[in-house]
Amino acid sequence: MPCPGASKGIAKPSRRVRGRFRIGSIWGMYSTNTLLGTAHATATLNSGDTCGATGRFAAGDEAMNALASFAVEHRLNASHCVGIGAFARVVVAYFDWTSKRYQHISIDEQVEVLSLAGDITIENGKPKVHAHVVVVGKSDATAHGGHLIAGHVRPTLEIVVTETPAHLQRRFDAESGITLIDPTRSS
Repeated sequence: MPCPGASKGIAKPSRRVRGRFRIGSIWGMYSTNTLLGTAHATATLNSGDTCGATGRFAAGDEAMNALASFAVEHRLNASHCVGIGAFARVVVAYFDWTSKRYQHISIDEQVEVLSLAGDITIENGKPKVHAHVVVVGKSDATAHGGHLIAGHVRPTLEIVVTETPAHLQRRFDAESGITLIDPTRSS
C-alpha cells in the first residue's frame, strides 16, 4: 500500500503547510530532513507497514491548528505523532468524569514541551487530532499536562508523524460522553 499523500508531491523538502509547519520528509521510501536547516537523506521511515513525516513548527505557530491542517491536507487517518520543543503559552484540559466536560487550564508562561503524544483518526469522515502534552514551568520546574487544546510555539516544536495502513475510526461513547477509537471499525 503506498503511503498517503505520496502522489501529492510531499517529497519536496521544506514545503510549507498552513502556518509555518515545515515538512522535512517524504511519505514513502525515504526521508529528507530539514530540521537541521539543510536537506539530507535520513533513515527510512517506510518499513512496508508504516510511513511518516518529520517537521517543525516555527515561533508563533499554533500547534493544534497546524497539525490538524496537515492531517486534512494529507488525508491522514491512522497516525501517531510525537514531539518536543517549547511553547510561549499553552492551554491543556482535564476531563472531569462527573460533569463529562473538559476543564481548560491556561499556562501563560514560557514552558518546555517534555513530551507531546497523540493520534490522528477519522471522526465524522475527517481527520481528528487528539494529543496530550506534558510541559514543565520555567520558573519552578513543576510539570503540568493534559489534553493539548492550544499551544503557541516559541521558539520551535519538532514533530514526527507515523502513518499506518489501517484507517482508525472514532465513535461516540455514551458512558464517557466522548469519542473513542473503535477498533471494530477500522477499514
